[in-house]
Amino acid sequence: MLQLDLAPEHLYVHAQQNLLAMSLAGLLYAKARGGSATDFVEFVGEKAIPCWEPIRGLGAFEMLHEVSVNLAAAGGQVLALSGNAAQAEAALSDWVSDDVRTILGLSRDDTDALWDLYKPIATYLELQYTWARVGEHFVVKVRQ
Repeated sequence: MLQLDLAPEHLYVHAQQNLLAMSLAGLLYAKARGGSATDFVEFVGEKAIPCWEPIRGLGAFEMLHEVSVNLAAAGGQVLALSGNAAQAEAALSDWVSDDVRTILGLSRDDTDALWDLYKPIATYLELQYTWARVGEHFVVKVRQ
């Protein structure tokens, strides 16, 4: 009989890897069709807006908390998170390794574009969202 390791920890690692793979596959698909990473990210961000309705009106920290949870679910690390309803800031790890980028033929700019996914969501939530790469991590800010 075939034995499968279905322990939650094992499944969690696979889920992280699958989320990363699907995100990067979307970038590759857009580029293969003559588009850009930005095209893919804008499309996904727009389509995801209805999923964010439950936090509408809850402010900057709640949005950035959810962004941070999404990153952690995808295998990244939340290095710092602080703020309140008016403004919030997080330091988040880069969740795509240079090795993976090289294997797939993606640039750092391609994968960094994934952070723009939250711009249309923030606009919908009547918030301002910015991000910047700082070395090997990102600083993400959300403000009213």
